[in-house]
Amino acid sequence: MSTTYTAHFGLTEFKDGKGYQIVGHLEGSIGSKDEFVWKAPADSTITIMFPPSRDPLGIGCTTVDASDPLTRKLARAEAPDNLMCGKYRYAIFCHKTNNFAIMNSDPEIIIND
Repeated sequence: MSTTYTAHFGLTEFKDGKGYQIVGHLEGSIGSKDEFVWKAPADSTITIMFPPSRDPLGIGCTTVDASDPLTRKLARAEAPDNLMCGKYRYAIFCHKTNNFAIMNSDPEIIIND
């Protein structure tokens, strides 16, 4: 049975001004063929960026229009048999605020077996 894990964005007031905070925990299992969904805020386009050597879902540098989702299924990941379990850090740039989205730590997805 697969599960969908979603991250969305909340506009938050930080000490340096307004910015987007990522809300949602992205952790999935290769064996369950889980999927991850990033939903852009209604008022901002976002760009999701994974380092080339640490991009398990083949996202690369992808721009998502305001209110649109980006969905990736672990079952359809590039070379799923070779997919390594672990934490994969990435960045999300929010075009409206001209700044990167914030989490409690660096944004990451966690892939388990």
